[in-house]
Amino acid sequence: MNNSHKRIGGEISDRLSNLPDALLIDILSLLDAKEVVQTCLLSKRWHNLWTSVPSLHLSSKWERERFDNFVTSFIHLQTLSIRFATFQTNSISFQTVKSLKMKSCFFYCLSEPTFSICAPRLKDLKFTQCTGSKITFKDMSRVTNAIISNSYNGRNYYNSHDLLKGISGVEYLKLTVHYLKAECDTPINQPN
Repeated sequence: MNNSHKRIGGEISDRLSNLPDALLIDILSLLDAKEVVQTCLLSKRWHNLWTSVPSLHLSSKWERERFDNFVTSFIHLQTLSIRFATFQTNSISFQTVKSLKMKSCFFYCLSEPTFSICAPRLKDLKFTQCTGSKITFKDMSRVTNAIISNSYNGRNYYNSHDLLKGISGVEYLKLTVHYLKAECDTPINQPN
């Protein structure tokens, strides 16, 4: 008999079902998003439990509508970690997220010249090794800590003023920029 099951009065009981929801939600916060959602199939109790996870780890290819629908399913989402994701849209928005980590993401704008990321409640931002379309941060005035480290090529030039104007209230900023090509048709503007 499996160690996680115990026979009580002829019936098998599993210890996991006896844990409080708060502890189960903490455990789910450690899993990848796909695994978190799959737990809804375990039992009726688990059906909506996944929507209460406060932190989420994503990696995948996303179109805006699909991404927005998925992220807004998490009603208590405050921490979001995204790695190796591709976004094929013009913008993404995180309405409840307070801490956002994006690493090695690729942004591809469908019709706009600039990809925008909006997060009105965001306080901590870590944005590293992301590439693709030119990116701007919008409605992030609550950000107090920001670490931004990216590489840019000649086509998607970097204008730090455009990127940073959306996070105007920042108290700590670490900005690292690497230019991959010396040939650049557009001048690189940097504030004095």
